[in-house]
Amino acid sequence: MDQRKEIGVNVRRLRKALRWSQQSLAKNAGVSRDTIATLESKKVGSVVGIQLATLSRLATALNVSIDDLLYAEAAPAPRPKKAQRKAVRG
Repeated sequence: MDQRKEIGVNVRRLRKALRWSQQSLAKNAGVSRDTIATLESKKVGSVVGIQLATLSRLATALNVSIDDLLYAEAAPAPRPKKAQRKAVRG
């Protein structure tokens, strides 16, 4: 799989493992829902201009490393922390 597509696949897989909507991830990462939707769309061009800061925010929100976003199945699905579960619900 193309490396650029893997980012979207991994973001979606990790987000789903936390049972978060795109909106919930966007809120917790401090990015727009459109950013999440674009990344997950699997269009190669959708991740060409993604900034490192955005990847860092996503990784922090998902409780994984940036490597986990870049490489397929780099880490098991994250377990949400209590604070994360409350943030999504609250």
